[in-house]
Amino acid sequence: MIKKRRFMTILIVPTVISIFFCTSLSIANEGKKIVYLTGCRDAEITSDIETSIEGITDFLKKNEIKLVKQRNSRKCGYILIMNTKKKFIESALTDVDLIEMSEEFFKIDK
Repeated sequence: MIKKRRFMTILIVPTVISIFFCTSLSIANEGKKIVYLTGCRDAEITSDIETSIEGITDFLKKNEIKLVKQRNSRKCGYILIMNTKKKFIESALTDVDLIEMSEEFFKIDK
């Protein structure tokens, strides 16, 4: 009985540890992502944000950047995320300005 319990401990403990390790790595490495927040008080600013996002879809695909829309936010603008690093940009940008900010933040060669 004792040998069976010890065998189970030797088998299960490393498995559990490796699962936690792999899970923590996947959480820490979110990759590149742009979250756009549409909680603006002014509908025109919200429209400008959505227009700028539509204008950069090819850029996002080319550089493998995920896009997430957050409708129920009280904030207005964009959050650029790379792994654990974040940058909040308040209000709307043009598509050209958003691409330039993204290239700088994500360190993308032009």
